[in-house]
Amino acid sequence: MLRIRLAAPGGEFLFIIGALIGISFFTLKSIELNSQLGLDYLLKRQLIALLLGSVLALFLARVDFNWGRIFYPWTYGLSLLLLGLVLFQGTSIRGAVRWLSWGSFQFQPTEAVKILLLIFYSFFLPALQRRYRDFFSGIIAFFSLLPLLILILLQPDLSTALLFFFFWFILIFLALSDLKFIFSLVLVGLLSLPLLYSQLSPYQKSRLKSFWQPQNDPLGAGYHALQAQIAVGAGRWAGRSWGQGTQSHLAFLPDQHTDFIFATFAEEQGFRGAAVLFLLYGLLFWRLFQRAAKAQTIPGRLFLQGFTALLVLQFFINIGMNIGLLPVTGMPLPFFSYGGSALIFNLAGMGFVFNSSL
Repeated sequence: MLRIRLAAPGGEFLFIIGALIGISFFTLKSIELNSQLGLDYLLKRQLIALLLGSVLALFLARVDFNWGRIFYPWTYGLSLLLLGLVLFQGTSIRGAVRWLSWGSFQFQPTEAVKILLLIFYSFFLPALQRRYRDFFSGIIAFFSLLPLLILILLQPDLSTALLFFFFWFILIFLALSDLKFIFSLVLVGLLSLPLLYSQLSPYQKSRLKSFWQPQNDPLGAGYHALQAQIAVGAGRWAGRSWGQGTQSHLAFLPDQHTDFIFATFAEEQGFRGAAVLFLLYGLLFWRLFQRAAKAQTIPGRLFLQGFTALLVLQFFINIGMNIGLLPVTGMPLPFFSYGGSALIFNLAGMGFVFNSSL
């Protein structure tokens, strides 16, 4: 049996991330064959993001994470500043204000805030535990999250707000041992669902309704879901082959390079290609869980567990909406979807994974 040995510590991470990004570039190149954006437009911008993210990862891999004990309140303040800045200076795209623009450069602050909040809560939750009981610590932690959720919902960006809440909930579950607070939070959440639904926009409500029966509105709210399912199903076992995906190249599939890049890939590479992709993600998550278990400090363990949970949540949400198991939402596939901000800060998170001080 052929055995591959990666000499560098953590070299398996480099192999997995490199493979995911390489396959992503391969898919983006296929999409660009019939794109109106121009040859290599997507690849060039994604390559710049890859270089910036790699530099940031190398820097964060060498920073002493324990400095966070002093600076973690600043990460919370910076998160509020970035999210607030979007509301006043942000660029509107498709009716949502989620980006800051400087010339041709666009930056999505919520991607940076994911890492900033992971740093903040990794130190904040243990600090709360040392001063208060778990139940009261949980209440304080919830009210610290609330302003951030409100700012995200004002963009509006419901999917990211829910993502933030769920990975925050996982951190609370891992950091606090008070099951009374966990159950109380779940109960309040369930009781709040009718109120939350009543506050959704008509567009968001139609998306949820179309999730159950997308065929009832095939040219409207159900269009994205149906086209993605058609693309995935059309790939069958071996796929249509590279550059031959009709759903993407004939522009039936929307957002084929971002939210629905998996459907584009599955149509061209089939079940075999999708299985390889799932294997790579499975190996990545498994190794991240192992790395978190070996963390030297409580904040380091919380950060690594939270970062792993964040990637896992995004993976399942994105794949779920591509195959019709979850409602359509704007959730990128980590290290795979086109998007410079997401790639840069996912690589930044990986920089901490390599950091020996965690």
